[in-house]
Amino acid sequence: MKLKRSLCLISLFFLLGQFPAAQAELVLATHAPTATQFTDGDLQADLANRPPDTAKRLREQDLASRERLVIDLLTRRLIAQKARNIGLDKSHPIEARVKSATEQVLYDALMEQAEQGKIVDAELEALALTDYRAFPEKFTSQEEIRASHILITAPTFDYEAARVAASVILDRLKAGEPFERLAAAYSKDPGTAKKGGDLGFFPRGKMVPEFEKVAFNLKESGELSAIVQTSFGFHIIRLDERRPTALKPFSEVREGLMNNHRTRMRTEIRQGVIQSVREPETIKTQTEAIRSLSLSN
Repeated sequence: MKLKRSLCLISLFFLLGQFPAAQAELVLATHAPTATQFTDGDLQADLANRPPDTAKRLREQDLASRERLVIDLLTRRLIAQKARNIGLDKSHPIEARVKSATEQVLYDALMEQAEQGKIVDAELEALALTDYRAFPEKFTSQEEIRASHILITAPTFDYEAARVAASVILDRLKAGEPFERLAAAYSKDPGTAKKGGDLGFFPRGKMVPEFEKVAFNLKESGELSAIVQTSFGFHIIRLDERRPTALKPFSEVREGLMNNHRTRMRTEIRQGVIQSVREPETIKTQTEAIRSLSLSN
């Protein structure tokens, strides 16, 4: 609480939107006792070092969460300064860790620079559209049906009694009694009974063969099957809706296809940078030194 009281937060109004790239350093927070500041540039740098998903989530936070983030990052800076004051940054293990972190940041920066201007959204979209047109079978949804069922089991292995019970329910359905009410009252499928027997949409290959064959052969919405026996018991199936095979719209698959090409291009560009410094025979490992190395804590 003492630290928080000593933080003077300034100019947080800009955080009402996403963190923009600022033209000038905008002070977001100040630690009054030491006059240490935390700016929008510092915040951008921190976000750039985070995984893209994390950075996106942080950019979309509400104002209170963003304020806490600024306080946390300024606190980290103050603690790092205390570490410098006692000479921790000069100790060999810490120097090595700082060097490693710096090298990682520079590696990422050079790779990002190499990618600039070479990965263009318009080109990615054109490649995505080419894939979409060349391989329509990849983007065609399977036929699906939505069905409901009532399951009658034979817990004492009296299959004839179970079949008779299912026949009575089927007769009641044909006489006009609501399917959902009879499913809730008599179905032994715990996953669907409370939902009126609703199985939702499913494609071929999801249900046991005996059930699937009958279900997909039903033609009209509301049509009832005869009694179907499977390893689970005796079913009465109702067809609720059918979704025919259909080509997905390009808008639905566009982003995924673009991301595939974006990843491929980034990999190719980065491999080119790597190979420019890692030509064959230019790096020689010391096998015995590596074999003797202990990486345990």
